[in-house]
This record gives sequence, C-alpha cells and structure tokens, in this order.
Amino acid sequence: MRIARIDEYGSPWYTCRFRMKNGRWEYHYLAICDFDNNWVRVKPRYKNL
Repeated sequence: MRIARIDEYGSPWYTCRFRMKNGRWEYHYLAICDFDNNWVRVKPRYKNL
C-alpha cells in the first residue's frame, strides 16, 4: 500500500490494487482519521523463531 493523498482534514488515504483472476485490476482505498479509535493490536499467529 502507499499513501495516495492527504485530504483537507489531514487524513492519509491509502490505495492498493489487486490483480483479479481475469487479469483486470481491482482498487481499494482506505482513509485513517485521527478520531478513529476502532483499531486493536493484532496478536501474532506464530512466535518469532
């Protein structure tokens, strides 16, 4: 993913693309807001070796 732009509120917009089975690209966008408190730390599936 990469930051595509920063909007007028200072929120970064991330963009990523996936190649579908038919060869076409599918695009997804995500904005991260300062007031968003719905994030949680993810526990790793495996211990580091």
